[in-house]
Amino acid sequence: MKLLLPDYLMIAAIILMLGCHGVTHFLIARHTTVAETVEKAEKVIDFVEQNPVTAFLFKLDGWKYIYTEVLMPGVFVGMYYPIRKRYGYEGAMATALMACMVFLTNFVNDFAYLLSYLVQIKVL
Repeated sequence: MKLLLPDYLMIAAIILMLGCHGVTHFLIARHTTVAETVEKAEKVIDFVEQNPVTAFLFKLDGWKYIYTEVLMPGVFVGMYYPIRKRYGYEGAMATALMACMVFLTNFVNDFAYLLSYLVQIKVL
């Protein structure tokens, strides 16, 4: 299978998504203790998360990392491939651009927090 521009954009979107997770995990680890993190995470899951499947996966300690680092990229690739086959280049490009824009926006938001943290500790 020959890679097209939308394929490269989907790869970039997945890298951006994983970068967001990396920045988020780093900032959480630097600002909280394990007990605080678990307590806050459980409160967020209980009060904010309305999807019972996602709430269940987040409560499975280590499984939440598999969900966010493996399952979600797999879902994006799994959704992208049939769209590419059925709708061709235009459908693939629309899907890839949408994914890139969503994850680029999320990455810029998370990266801004990382930069503010680095400025506060005088690394930059």
